Amino acid sequence: MLDQQEVKLDPLESLVLEELTKHPKEIIATDTLLDLWPTSATSPNSLTRVISTLRKKLRTLDAFHVEIKNYPKKGYALIAEVDHLSAQTPKVQLENRHTKPTRLAAKTPIIGILFIAVVLLINYAATFVFEKTEDSVSPVLDKAIQLVDDQFEKVDLSVNDTHTQVVYATRDNEQANWQLKVLDTYSLESRVISEAGVNLRSPDWLNNDTLIYRAYGDNSCAIKKLDLLHSDAQPIAMFPCNELTTGKGLSVLSADTILFTDAAHDIAPASLYKGNIQTGKVIKIPGFDSSGVGAYNIQSKAGSNLVAILTSTDWSTSNIHLVDTQDNWRSVWQTNTPKAKHSVSWDGQSLFHANESGGVTAHLFNASHYVKSIEMSGFSKLYNFVGNNGSVAFIQGDMYRTDVLMSPINESESTATLLVDSRASNKLAQFIDENTVLYVSDVTGIEQLWLVDINTQTKKQLSMFAKAQKIDHIAYNVQKGLVAIEADKTISLFTLASGKVSGDGYQQFAGTKPLFFEDNLLFSTHDDSDNYRIDALNLENQTLKKSFLIGAHDAKVSNGRLYYTKYYQPGLWQYHKQKDDDLVSAMSQDVSYWFVDGQQLLFKDQDDMPTLVDLTNNQFTQLNGSTCQFITDYQFGHCLGQAYKPNNTQLMLAETNL
Repeated sequence: MLDQQEVKLDPLESLVLEELTKHPKEIIATDTLLDLWPTSATSPNSLTRVISTLRKKLRTLDAFHVEIKNYPKKGYALIAEVDHLSAQTPKVQLENRHTKPTRLAAKTPIIGILFIAVVLLINYAATFVFEKTEDSVSPVLDKAIQLVDDQFEKVDLSVNDTHTQVVYATRDNEQANWQLKVLDTYSLESRVISEAGVNLRSPDWLNNDTLIYRAYGDNSCAIKKLDLLHSDAQPIAMFPCNELTTGKGLSVLSADTILFTDAAHDIAPASLYKGNIQTGKVIKIPGFDSSGVGAYNIQSKAGSNLVAILTSTDWSTSNIHLVDTQDNWRSVWQTNTPKAKHSVSWDGQSLFHANESGGVTAHLFNASHYVKSIEMSGFSKLYNFVGNNGSVAFIQGDMYRTDVLMSPINESESTATLLVDSRASNKLAQFIDENTVLYVSDVTGIEQLWLVDINTQTKKQLSMFAKAQKIDHIAYNVQKGLVAIEADKTISLFTLASGKVSGDGYQQFAGTKPLFFEDNLLFSTHDDSDNYRIDALNLENQTLKKSFLIGAHDAKVSNGRLYYTKYYQPGLWQYHKQKDDDLVSAMSQDVSYWFVDGQQLLFKDQDDMPTLVDLTNNQFTQLNGSTCQFITDYQFGHCLGQAYKPNNTQLMLAETNL
């Protein structure tokens, strides 16, 4: 028998665990457990969240022979031998389960102390015995629970210590003021905090029932605190600040001390300050006011003397420091990230930050000593997150999605066919043949190459790139089995094997707008100063012919013929090997796009009107009612285009296995 150990549970966790311990090894139906809720505003996600936190807390008891097992579509069971609490054991203080609690601002969380006596089984052959090993940490998140799914912007997440409430800044459009939303992670009830004509950002928890945040308008800024226990409580201004300060620079260091970043009113780089809530005294911390952006995100944890600080000098790269506040703010550990990311989190033991693979890297520490790093997957289009005591809250998705449409070019009343529809950015669609379209999508979290069958709309992922990159152009050579990708003005050449793009590009070179021609040439466009040209790489002997087309700005291939435009001259030109190139159309120089399909030229001029040109007689036709918009390719009498639509983003909460 183990000594009795103590773990703090909130009321819902106590109710669920009490019900499970009454019937060890028996499956308790999901509906039965949900009936324990003191409010009707619940869902299976609420129960999943409670079970997840219970599992986490049971692990802290060294109760490795105890498992809350999930039986899909049935319920849950506690797999353990449990001694029921004796009369001398202190009772758990619970809310009256038959009384619906008041709204979030008026609820007082009552935390009970539950003493669990666990009889550990000696028979290690039993199937429910668990052993803890150093390798038991998985880089994958436990099942994430969706808390919010809507079209509003969401930033500046913060989770309280008991994981019962999440606060974040939100707005419904770019013109609206930011407001705060406090969400109960169990009941999903929420409270909105707003001030007329004022933006509310950078919230953090002073304690489980009190918020601090930055409130700013056009000519005012203050750091405020708000008591959530009383619905009629008014925010109290604590410190002045600069309304032009950027970044989420506000964090609680202790019960009476906060840290915040702020810029001087000459819009200098943000510096780091420490403010005493009781006295109102503010101290500037030296060493964090270097050139450039300066410090723009800080994360502290009550009870830890270490603080994570995110700095940048140019918005393109970030430096993350873990500093010791009790040792002259000495940096005990640091790392660099290739791109500026606002999201960094420190919970006293683990430091999280976004990585190049579209996921999160967790660095584990024992006090101030670095232990190891873990790559965490399971995110999709992550752009904001925060960790606290083994939980990670994060926001995924984009405010706008991009769908791929296909339309016949000559039918003004035609209906566009939706080829790709997902909660993602789908772009650069181009025809491979009459039945297949190649496109780029970030539906998996980072941009990958995909194929879609036009007839069946079946999608197939071609690439499995490990690192995130912004793909600007793509080209496909069916005969050679090659794919060229441009990212950051660098072209990478990949081979296709068994219908998949090889992991690493076997050749890279500087250039833009890759284009295959005559099976053995790969074009790249260059616009170095006034030296506009298209170079040609011979794929057979790997020789590079610079200035293959002098003055050329853009090129396309149709039916084996090469067409191009010149930077300083209007018109469309056709390339010939044995004679001078022809001017085939007097197309305007100021066009946003152009494509050639056989003997037809499609372009969009500065008047934003699609125009079709018959190259046999140079007849121009404006497509007034065409459904072809935001065109990315034109072949086989059809155009491919992009449709931008509002998209939902999701606020998720997950347990980590750290």
